[in-house]
Amino acid sequence: MSNDRYEKIRKALEMGPTPGPWSIRETETHVTVIGSDNEALFHDDKRIPRVAADARLIAACDPDTIRKLLDERDALKTENEKLREALKDANDEVVFIDGVGAGRSSVKSCHGGVQWIRVGDRVYWPLSESDAKRLQSACCGNRSFDGPTMPAVEGVNND
Repeated sequence: MSNDRYEKIRKALEMGPTPGPWSIRETETHVTVIGSDNEALFHDDKRIPRVAADARLIAACDPDTIRKLLDERDALKTENEKLREALKDANDEVVFIDGVGAGRSSVKSCHGGVQWIRVGDRVYWPLSESDAKRLQSACCGNRSFDGPTMPAVEGVNND
């Protein structure tokens, strides 16, 4: 749905429509949507095609419900944007540098083990034994590798 349609809904809600909940009253020939103040909001001949369905939709979409749906939509949109931003880092290419200095796309293709790795523009070196195991586990899809847990060599910053 375009932002323009959301804006139209928000502007209509700002105009102060009858609060919800709304309900339906039916006779044999007519259908009426009743507001929370017990006033008729919509009244029409239900023998006309779709009038009864329209009335039920109108009653279900009272302003309180629509506000809650818009709030939920806005929260989900914000969460989606945050997750997309977080995924930018997760989509960084991982390059494994093996014992002969070649860049490889997987741990299995490395000759002489993994000496260090590059994730995007970050370099992790040297790898400790436990970090190498975590890295291998991540490559198998069992976990994620977000860098060494601690410097493998005292005084060396791995960032």
